[in-house]
Amino acid sequence: MPGKVSVIIVNYNSSRFLEKCLTELRKTEYAGGLETFVVNNSPGDGCEALLAEKFPEVTLLSPGKNLGFGPANNVGFEAATGDYHLILNPDAYPPPTAIAECVAYLEANDHVGLVGPRFINDDGELQPSARMFPTLFDKFFMLSGLQFKYQKSRIFGRMDHTWWDHSHPKKTDWVVGAFMLIKADINKKLGGFDPIFFLYFEEWDLCKRVVKEAGKEVHILPQVQVQHTAGGSSSDADEGERVGKQLTLLRLFGECLYYYKWWGKLGPFTMLGIERLWFYLRWLKNRRDQSEEGQRKSDAMAMHLRQIKVSLKVTHYGKQVPDHPWIPNLGKYESGEAK
Repeated sequence: MPGKVSVIIVNYNSSRFLEKCLTELRKTEYAGGLETFVVNNSPGDGCEALLAEKFPEVTLLSPGKNLGFGPANNVGFEAATGDYHLILNPDAYPPPTAIAECVAYLEANDHVGLVGPRFINDDGELQPSARMFPTLFDKFFMLSGLQFKYQKSRIFGRMDHTWWDHSHPKKTDWVVGAFMLIKADINKKLGGFDPIFFLYFEEWDLCKRVVKEAGKEVHILPQVQVQHTAGGSSSDADEGERVGKQLTLLRLFGECLYYYKWWGKLGPFTMLGIERLWFYLRWLKNRRDQSEEGQRKSDAMAMHLRQIKVSLKVTHYGKQVPDHPWIPNLGKYESGEAK
Protein backbone atom coordinates (compact mmCIF):
# COMPACT_ATOMS: atom_id res chain seq x y z
CA MET A 1 0.00 0.00 0.00
CA PRO A 2 1.33 3.48 -0.84
CA GLY A 3 2.35 5.81 1.97
CA LYS A 4 0.15 8.42 3.60
CA VAL A 5 0.08 11.92 2.14
CA SER A 6 0.07 15.02 4.34
CA VAL A 7 -1.62 17.94 2.57
CA ILE A 8 -0.56 21.42 3.71
CA ILE A 9 -2.65 24.40 2.62
CA VAL A 10 -1.70 27.95 3.62
CA ASN A 11 -4.68 30.27 3.85
CA TYR A 12 -4.28 34.03 3.52
CA ASN A 13 -7.63 35.74 2.97
CA SER A 14 -8.54 32.88 0.64
CA SER A 15 -11.55 31.30 2.34
CA ARG A 16 -13.68 31.84 -0.78
CA PHE A 17 -11.31 29.49 -2.65
CA LEU A 18 -10.54 27.19 0.27
CA GLU A 19 -14.03 25.68 0.42
CA LYS A 20 -13.87 24.53 -3.20
CA CYS A 21 -10.32 23.26 -2.75
CA LEU A 22 -11.24 21.12 0.26
CA THR A 23 -14.42 19.90 -1.44
CA GLU A 24 -12.38 18.67 -4.41
CA LEU A 25 -9.79 17.17 -2.07
CA ARG A 26 -12.51 15.06 -0.43
CA LYS A 27 -13.08 13.37 -3.78
CA THR A 28 -9.50 12.09 -3.85
CA GLU A 29 -9.15 8.42 -4.77
CA TYR A 30 -6.03 7.32 -2.93
CA ALA A 31 -5.51 4.09 -1.01
CA GLY A 32 -2.70 5.39 1.19
CA GLY A 33 -4.84 7.87 3.08
CA LEU A 34 -4.66 11.64 3.54
CA GLU A 35 -4.29 14.03 6.42
CA THR A 36 -4.98 17.69 5.74
CA PHE A 37 -3.65 20.76 7.54
CA VAL A 38 -4.70 24.35 6.95
CA VAL A 39 -2.24 26.92 8.27
CA ASN A 40 -4.20 30.14 8.72
CA ASN A 41 -2.07 33.20 8.02
CA SER A 42 -5.07 35.55 8.26
CA PRO A 43 -6.95 35.17 11.57
CA GLY A 44 -10.51 36.43 11.46
CA ASP A 45 -11.19 35.89 7.75
CA GLY A 46 -13.76 33.14 8.36
CA CYS A 47 -11.41 30.21 7.82
CA GLU A 48 -11.88 28.85 11.35
CA ALA A 49 -15.68 28.84 11.09
CA LEU A 50 -15.59 27.26 7.63
CA LEU A 51 -13.45 24.34 8.80
CA ALA A 52 -15.44 23.79 11.99
CA GLU A 53 -18.76 23.76 10.13
CA LYS A 54 -17.96 21.94 6.90
CA PHE A 55 -14.56 20.26 7.19
CA PRO A 56 -14.11 18.94 10.75
CA GLU A 57 -11.62 16.33 9.51
CA VAL A 58 -9.15 19.09 8.60
CA THR A 59 -6.60 20.14 11.22
CA LEU A 60 -6.39 23.91 11.69
CA LEU A 61 -3.01 25.38 12.61
CA SER A 62 -3.19 29.02 13.75
CA PRO A 63 0.14 30.81 14.20
CA GLY A 64 -1.79 33.99 15.04
CA LYS A 65 -0.10 36.15 12.41
CA ASN A 66 1.00 36.15 8.79
CA LEU A 67 4.17 34.07 8.69
CA GLY A 68 4.54 34.20 4.93
CA PHE A 69 4.08 31.34 2.47
CA GLY A 70 7.20 29.27 3.09
CA PRO A 71 7.38 29.63 6.90
CA ALA A 72 3.66 28.81 7.21
CA ASN A 73 4.14 25.64 5.18
CA ASN A 74 6.97 24.73 7.53
CA VAL A 75 4.47 24.83 10.41
CA GLY A 76 2.41 22.27 8.50
CA PHE A 77 5.47 20.11 7.80
CA GLU A 78 6.25 19.95 11.53
CA ALA A 79 2.76 18.61 12.27
CA ALA A 80 2.67 16.22 9.30
CA THR A 81 3.03 12.47 9.81
CA GLY A 82 2.76 11.31 6.19
CA ASP A 83 5.32 9.73 3.89
CA TYR A 84 4.72 12.49 1.35
CA HIS A 85 4.09 16.22 1.73
CA LEU A 86 1.71 17.91 -0.69
CA ILE A 87 2.00 21.69 -0.83
CA LEU A 88 -1.36 22.89 -2.13
CA ASN A 89 -2.73 26.38 -2.75
CA PRO A 90 -6.33 27.08 -1.67
CA ASP A 91 -7.06 28.20 -5.25
CA ALA A 92 -5.85 24.91 -6.77
CA TYR A 93 -8.33 22.09 -7.30
CA PRO A 94 -6.79 18.62 -7.80
CA PRO A 95 -8.89 15.98 -9.60
CA PRO A 96 -9.59 12.68 -7.78
CA THR A 97 -6.62 10.74 -9.18
CA ALA A 98 -3.99 13.49 -9.05
CA ILE A 99 -2.38 12.52 -5.75
CA ALA A 100 -2.34 8.79 -6.54
CA GLU A 101 -0.67 9.41 -9.91
CA CYS A 102 2.00 11.63 -8.37
CA VAL A 103 2.77 9.18 -5.56
CA ALA A 104 2.94 6.27 -8.01
CA TYR A 105 5.45 8.19 -10.13
CA LEU A 106 7.67 8.98 -7.15
CA GLU A 107 7.55 5.37 -5.97
CA ALA A 108 8.48 4.10 -9.42
CA ASN A 109 11.31 6.62 -9.88
CA ASP A 110 13.66 6.70 -6.91
CA HIS A 111 15.88 9.31 -8.59
CA VAL A 112 12.99 11.82 -8.47
CA GLY A 113 12.32 13.67 -5.22
CA LEU A 114 9.64 16.22 -6.12
CA VAL A 115 6.93 16.45 -8.78
CA GLY A 116 4.35 18.93 -9.99
CA PRO A 117 1.38 18.74 -12.41
CA ARG A 118 0.30 20.60 -15.51
CA PHE A 119 -1.74 23.66 -14.47
CA ILE A 120 -4.70 25.05 -16.36
CA ASN A 121 -6.65 28.22 -15.61
CA ASP A 122 -10.40 28.48 -15.13
CA ASP A 123 -10.86 28.60 -18.92
CA GLY A 124 -8.89 25.41 -19.45
CA GLU A 125 -5.85 27.18 -20.87
CA LEU A 126 -2.34 26.00 -20.03
CA GLN A 127 -0.48 27.95 -17.36
CA PRO A 128 3.31 27.90 -17.01
CA SER A 129 3.77 24.81 -14.86
CA ALA A 130 7.45 23.88 -15.02
CA ARG A 131 10.31 26.28 -15.45
CA MET A 132 14.04 26.54 -15.84
CA PHE A 133 16.22 28.79 -13.72
CA PRO A 134 16.89 31.94 -15.75
CA THR A 135 20.22 32.85 -17.26
CA LEU A 136 21.24 36.43 -18.01
CA PHE A 137 19.95 35.89 -21.54
CA ASP A 138 16.59 34.59 -20.26
CA LYS A 139 16.23 37.71 -18.12
CA PHE A 140 16.72 39.87 -21.20
CA PHE A 141 14.33 37.74 -23.27
CA MET A 142 11.66 38.17 -20.58
CA LEU A 143 12.13 41.94 -20.18
CA SER A 144 12.22 42.56 -23.93
CA GLY A 145 9.15 40.42 -24.64
CA LEU A 146 11.04 38.02 -26.91
CA GLN A 147 10.13 35.18 -24.53
CA PHE A 148 6.43 35.79 -25.19
CA LYS A 149 6.69 36.70 -28.88
CA TYR A 150 8.59 33.54 -29.83
CA GLN A 151 7.12 31.00 -27.43
CA LYS A 152 7.74 28.02 -29.72
CA SER A 153 11.46 28.73 -29.85
CA ARG A 154 13.68 26.47 -27.75
CA ILE A 155 15.90 29.51 -27.12
CA PHE A 156 13.35 32.21 -26.27
CA GLY A 157 10.81 29.79 -24.76
CA ARG A 158 13.36 27.87 -22.69
CA MET A 159 12.49 29.32 -19.28
CA ASP A 160 8.78 28.39 -19.28
CA HIS A 161 9.05 25.34 -21.59
CA THR A 162 6.59 27.06 -23.95
CA TRP A 163 8.19 25.23 -26.90
CA TRP A 164 7.33 21.85 -25.39
CA ASP A 165 4.10 19.94 -26.12
CA HIS A 166 3.62 18.65 -22.53
CA SER A 167 3.10 15.12 -23.82
CA HIS A 168 5.25 13.23 -21.30
CA PRO A 169 6.93 13.55 -17.88
CA LYS A 170 9.98 15.77 -18.03
CA LYS A 171 12.90 16.76 -15.84
CA THR A 172 12.85 20.47 -15.04
CA ASP A 173 14.51 22.97 -12.69
CA TRP A 174 11.46 23.90 -10.63
CA VAL A 175 7.70 23.49 -10.48
CA VAL A 176 5.00 25.86 -9.25
CA GLY A 177 4.18 25.72 -5.54
CA ALA A 178 0.41 25.70 -6.06
CA PHE A 179 0.69 21.88 -6.12
CA MET A 180 3.98 20.16 -5.47
CA LEU A 181 4.50 16.72 -3.96
CA ILE A 182 7.77 15.93 -2.20
CA LYS A 183 8.95 12.83 -0.36
CA ALA A 184 8.70 13.55 3.37
CA ASP A 185 12.14 12.16 4.21
CA ILE A 186 13.72 14.48 1.66
CA ASN A 187 11.72 17.47 2.87
CA LYS A 188 12.72 16.79 6.48
CA LYS A 189 16.36 16.45 5.49
CA LEU A 190 16.19 19.81 3.73
CA GLY A 191 14.27 21.49 6.55
CA GLY A 192 11.37 22.50 4.33
CA PHE A 193 11.29 25.99 2.86
CA ASP A 194 14.11 28.37 3.73
CA PRO A 195 12.45 30.84 6.15
CA ILE A 196 14.37 33.80 4.73
CA PHE A 197 11.78 33.84 1.92
CA PHE A 198 8.56 35.40 3.17
CA LEU A 199 6.96 35.34 -0.27
CA TYR A 200 8.31 34.49 -3.74
CA PHE A 201 11.33 32.38 -4.75
CA GLU A 202 10.82 29.82 -1.99
CA GLU A 203 9.83 27.24 -4.65
CA TRP A 204 12.96 28.00 -6.68
CA ASP A 205 15.10 27.54 -3.61
CA LEU A 206 13.44 24.31 -2.44
CA CYS A 207 13.65 22.69 -5.87
CA LYS A 208 17.28 23.70 -6.21
CA ARG A 209 18.05 22.12 -2.83
CA VAL A 210 16.25 18.92 -3.82
CA VAL A 211 18.81 18.63 -6.61
CA LYS A 212 21.92 20.13 -5.00
CA GLU A 213 21.58 18.77 -1.45
CA ALA A 214 19.34 15.69 -1.74
CA GLY A 215 20.74 14.52 -5.07
CA LYS A 216 17.29 13.99 -6.60
CA GLU A 217 15.52 15.33 -9.69
CA VAL A 218 12.44 17.53 -10.08
CA HIS A 219 9.89 16.42 -12.69
CA ILE A 220 6.68 17.76 -14.18
CA LEU A 221 3.89 15.23 -14.81
CA PRO A 222 1.71 16.74 -17.57
CA GLN A 223 -0.69 13.80 -17.47
CA VAL A 224 -1.79 15.15 -14.06
CA GLN A 225 -3.87 18.26 -14.71
CA VAL A 226 -4.82 20.68 -11.91
CA GLN A 227 -7.06 23.73 -12.21
CA HIS A 228 -5.48 26.83 -10.68
CA THR A 229 -7.29 30.14 -10.21
CA ALA A 230 -4.08 32.19 -10.20
CA GLY A 231 -4.60 35.84 -9.29
CA GLY A 232 -8.25 35.23 -8.56
CA SER A 233 -8.18 37.35 -5.42
CA SER A 234 -8.33 40.65 -7.32
CA SER A 235 -11.61 40.87 -9.17
CA ASP A 236 -11.57 44.65 -9.44
CA ALA A 237 -9.17 46.00 -12.06
CA ASP A 238 -8.00 48.99 -10.03
CA GLU A 239 -7.53 46.84 -6.95
CA GLY A 240 -5.64 44.31 -9.02
CA GLU A 241 -3.28 47.00 -10.29
CA ARG A 242 -2.67 48.27 -6.74
CA VAL A 243 -1.98 44.81 -5.39
CA GLY A 244 0.27 44.08 -8.36
CA LYS A 245 2.45 47.09 -7.57
CA GLN A 246 2.74 45.99 -3.95
CA LEU A 247 3.60 42.39 -4.81
CA THR A 248 6.29 43.57 -7.23
CA LEU A 249 8.25 44.97 -4.29
CA LEU A 250 7.95 41.68 -2.41
CA ARG A 251 9.01 39.78 -5.53
CA LEU A 252 12.12 41.95 -5.78
CA PHE A 253 12.98 41.30 -2.12
CA GLY A 254 12.80 37.56 -2.75
CA GLU A 255 14.80 37.87 -5.94
CA CYS A 256 17.63 39.72 -4.18
CA LEU A 257 17.80 37.09 -1.44
CA TYR A 258 17.67 34.19 -3.88
CA TYR A 259 20.39 35.41 -6.21
CA TYR A 260 22.70 36.33 -3.35
CA LYS A 261 22.21 32.90 -1.80
CA TRP A 262 22.96 30.98 -4.98
CA TRP A 263 25.08 33.36 -7.08
CA GLY A 264 26.91 35.35 -4.43
CA LYS A 265 27.49 39.11 -4.37
CA LEU A 266 27.23 39.55 -8.13
CA GLY A 267 23.85 37.79 -8.35
CA PRO A 268 21.45 40.60 -7.33
CA PHE A 269 23.76 43.22 -8.85
CA THR A 270 23.72 41.47 -12.23
CA MET A 271 20.14 40.20 -12.52
CA LEU A 272 18.45 43.28 -11.06
CA GLY A 273 21.01 45.47 -12.79
CA ILE A 274 19.76 44.21 -16.15
CA GLU A 275 16.19 44.92 -15.08
CA ARG A 276 17.15 48.37 -13.80
CA LEU A 277 18.91 49.29 -17.04
CA TRP A 278 16.00 48.04 -19.15
CA PHE A 279 13.42 50.08 -17.23
CA TYR A 280 15.67 53.14 -17.21
CA LEU A 281 15.94 53.04 -21.01
CA ARG A 282 12.16 52.62 -21.29
CA TRP A 283 11.67 55.52 -18.88
CA LEU A 284 13.90 57.74 -21.04
CA LYS A 285 11.95 56.77 -24.15
CA ASN A 286 8.50 57.36 -22.65
CA ARG A 287 9.49 60.57 -20.88
CA ARG A 288 9.81 62.27 -24.27
CA ASP A 289 6.27 61.25 -25.18
CA GLN A 290 3.99 64.05 -23.96
CA SER A 291 0.78 62.12 -24.59
CA GLU A 292 -1.29 60.87 -21.68
CA GLU A 293 -0.32 57.29 -22.48
CA GLY A 294 3.34 58.21 -22.72
CA GLN A 295 3.28 59.89 -19.32
CA ARG A 296 1.43 56.94 -17.80
CA LYS A 297 4.13 54.58 -19.04
CA SER A 298 6.86 56.94 -17.88
CA ASP A 299 5.37 57.05 -14.38
CA ALA A 300 5.12 53.25 -14.31
CA MET A 301 8.78 52.92 -15.31
CA ALA A 302 9.81 55.42 -12.63
CA MET A 303 7.82 53.52 -10.00
CA HIS A 304 9.52 50.25 -10.92
CA LEU A 305 12.95 51.88 -10.75
CA ARG A 306 12.13 53.09 -7.23
CA GLN A 307 11.11 49.56 -6.26
CA ILE A 308 14.35 48.07 -7.57
CA LYS A 309 16.40 50.70 -5.73
CA VAL A 310 14.57 50.08 -2.45
CA SER A 311 14.80 46.28 -2.73
CA LEU A 312 18.56 46.42 -3.26
CA LYS A 313 18.98 48.90 -0.40
CA VAL A 314 16.75 47.09 2.11
CA THR A 315 18.29 43.67 1.44
CA HIS A 316 21.84 45.04 1.17
CA TYR A 317 22.02 43.47 -2.28
CA GLY A 318 20.60 40.21 -0.94
CA LYS A 319 22.73 39.87 2.20
CA GLN A 320 20.08 40.97 4.70
CA VAL A 321 16.56 39.63 5.21
CA PRO A 322 13.91 42.37 5.61
CA ASP A 323 12.00 42.32 8.88
CA HIS A 324 9.00 39.96 8.79
CA PRO A 325 6.35 40.40 7.73
CA TRP A 326 7.49 42.12 4.58
CA ILE A 327 5.44 45.28 4.15
CA PRO A 328 4.27 45.96 0.58
CA ASN A 329 4.55 49.73 1.09
CA LEU A 330 7.28 51.48 -0.88
CA GLY A 331 6.99 54.75 1.03
CA LYS A 332 7.63 53.13 4.41
CA TYR A 333 10.88 51.61 3.20
CA GLU A 334 11.99 54.83 1.52
CA SER A 335 11.33 56.82 4.69
CA GLY A 336 13.08 54.28 6.90
CA GLU A 337 9.90 53.51 8.85
CA ALA A 338 10.18 49.87 7.73
CA LYS A 339 13.43 47.93 7.43
